[in-house]
Amino acid sequence: MKKFLSLGLMIAGLATGVFGVDYSKMSNDELINQSGTFAPKEALSYLGEISKRMQTMSAQEMREFRFKLKEARLKAEESMIVKDLRERNAMICQELQKAPSEDHFLRKFAKRYCKQTKKERVQKAY
Repeated sequence: MKKFLSLGLMIAGLATGVFGVDYSKMSNDELINQSGTFAPKEALSYLGEISKRMQTMSAQEMREFRFKLKEARLKAEESMIVKDLRERNAMICQELQKAPSEDHFLRKFAKRYCKQTKKERVQKAY
């Protein structure tokens, strides 16, 4: 089951890499459903769209949106093989390091995300 899920995610990632995804045309619910499953190459456009949407939300809406994003990401990642998850996180970290310096949200998210990924790699070494 896990192999089929991993294969499905890899095929979906390749398909979105070839055709690209326009996250600006998606609803908030569709973006939430993409959390944890978007292709690592699409990390900047996905998180950039999340950033734009959160700037227009009230504090309560933002909390609910972030909670739903986290829940969807955790649900998607719980069925992934640890090796695949670590590789995915490393690829996302590489993409996030390409973030434009003007986008405060992406810089902050990249710093926190890459730091967490680095800690996981260090713990694995010991």
